[in-house]
Amino acid sequence: MNLIDLLLQLQVPAWLVLALGVIGAILLRYYTFRLDQAKEENIKRLEHTLESRRLEQEKTLELIQERHRKKLDALDQVNAALLEFDHAVMHLLGGDDDYARHLEKGRTEARKLGRQYESLLGEDFYNGVVRQTDIGSGILHATFTVTEKTLEELEKSRVDKSILITLADRIGKPVAVTQSREIVNGIEKRVLWSNKWDIFHFCTLSSEFDRIAYENVKDELKRLIDSMLRKLPMPSEIQ
Repeated sequence: MNLIDLLLQLQVPAWLVLALGVIGAILLRYYTFRLDQAKEENIKRLEHTLESRRLEQEKTLELIQERHRKKLDALDQVNAALLEFDHAVMHLLGGDDDYARHLEKGRTEARKLGRQYESLLGEDFYNGVVRQTDIGSGILHATFTVTEKTLEELEKSRVDKSILITLADRIGKPVAVTQSREIVNGIEKRVLWSNKWDIFHFCTLSSEFDRIAYENVKDELKRLIDSMLRKLPMPSEIQ
């Protein structure tokens, strides 16, 4: 039994029953309208929230990508200077003493760029640049010495006899790496060209240059660079 039937049984006037029915229908219609309106407002609010979050995430992603690009550019610049420095170190180890000026240039540039980009690449990276250039610069103060062992190793390598004769007069006489040409003066250029690296490889290098420590710090920096290349910066790192 519905409400209208109940009212009629209670002998409520028909006009009042009709009025109550109309009012009830209006209230029901209004409630349904307000419910639909609230639902539509909630949907719009949710859509607005989702759109705001989407735009925020896109902006964050752009900032992350831009920071990563800047980091790659910074790494490229610093690494180029370090490669120039290392290239000079290797040439000095091979007896090319005119590379001393290239080493100084690479050292200055690498440290300047490392300091400039420290906030982007991190303190550990900058410290690694300082250590590599410090240890590597030790070669400028080191000396080569021809020893009996040097001649023995060169003889095993079957170098030209003229090399052994020339170097025999220089046994036990330390020569600055920056003046290494003095060791090979007098050796015919044609003969020297194919044997120069062996000559200085078998000479004794003084402790001012620690080659093991130098290679270790190069490896540490390489691992650090590889790690940075694999890892995108987090939103919390973006300034």
